[in-house]
Amino acid sequence: CRSTSSRLEEKMDDESGVDLSNPPCFQPIPKGADRHKDVYKIGVLAIRGVEAAFKQYNNTFSQFLSHTAGQRFDPPIAFEMIDLNWQSMYEMTEANDIDFTFVNSAAATCLTAEYSTQSLTTIVGSTKKNGKRYNMSKFGGLVITRAEND
Repeated sequence: CRSTSSRLEEKMDDESGVDLSNPPCFQPIPKGADRHKDVYKIGVLAIRGVEAAFKQYNNTFSQFLSHTAGQRFDPPIAFEMIDLNWQSMYEMTEANDIDFTFVNSAAATCLTAEYSTQSLTTIVGSTKKNGKRYNMSKFGGLVITRAEND
């Protein structure tokens, strides 16, 4: 089943490698009035700058998640990427202005210590040198949310 692909206007072809032209189809999840938001904000620690963060992650977090996971809800939910620096990461987490964070392991450790956040998943980064891609084994990122965030 690939019914959500008809809702997409174009294939995403950026550096993130996200292909939205043919996302998987899932059964809808009913939206409870007091349980789900319309838009979930994912804070991304932009250590290489806002432009670089948006270029690398916006299609994944705003487009891909909205058009795949978001379509499982009835009505559909959306995801929005928010760029963070170290200060805004703390401020927005404390104020519950973001629902998830995508940060490096150092920042994740700080957020866990300060706000009792929990990791949902980890990634292994990669780098490209001389046309060849190498998986990095020493440093990655985490997607986390506050413990009381439903």
